[in-house]
Amino acid sequence: MSEWLTNTDIAKLTGLKIETLYKYRERNTLPKPDKYIGRTPVWKSETIEQWRSNRPTITSEVTL
Repeated sequence: MSEWLTNTDIAKLTGLKIETLYKYRERNTLPKPDKYIGRTPVWKSETIEQWRSNRPTITSEVTL
């Protein structure tokens, strides 16, 4: 994995749609980019891994 991740990289890594990532950015749910390469926001892989590990997950497990 490269050091810098784009929205496309994050989508592939997480299984989220690009549109979902854009909404997360609008809502400040996704961490702010670590830097910009031109106009493209990029994140360090460590930033995204930390974000992923702290995200609540939805489980399909049902307790009756």
